[in-house]
Amino acid sequence: MIRTVDTDVVVIAVSAVHKLNITSLWMAFAVGINFRYIPVHEIAIFMGPYKSNATLFFHAFSGCDQVSSFSNHGNKPAWDTWLSFDAVTKDFKLLSDKPNDDSVNEAALNIERFVVLIYDRTRE
Repeated sequence: MIRTVDTDVVVIAVSAVHKLNITSLWMAFAVGINFRYIPVHEIAIFMGPYKSNATLFFHAFSGCDQVSSFSNHGNKPAWDTWLSFDAVTKDFKLLSDKPNDDSVNEAALNIERFVVLIYDRTRE
C-alpha cells in the first residue's frame, strides 16, 4: 500500500507493476471527500505492459506537477487523444525509456501530430 496525494506517484506505480512483476498494489490516494483506494495493479493489467510504461512520458508531457498542461486543454483531452491516436504510444514508450536527443528526433513527428490532435481531432 502506498499513500499519496500526488498523481506523479500513481503514474510511476502503474509503470512499475509489470517491470517488477507486482501482483497486487493498492494506493491510498487524496484526502477528505476525494480520498479513495486505487487498485494500481488492475490499471496496469488493463493497460498492458507497453502502454503502462508509456504513461511516464505521457504524464510528463501532458501536464504533471512540474509541467503546465496544454492551454485550455487538461489531461482528459490529452488522454482521449492518446486513445484515438494509438500510433504515438511507441513514441511515448521510447521517450519514457530513453529520453535523449536521438529519441526526441525519432518521435518528433508523432508527438507533433499528437499535439495538433489535442486541439483539433479532425485536422489532417
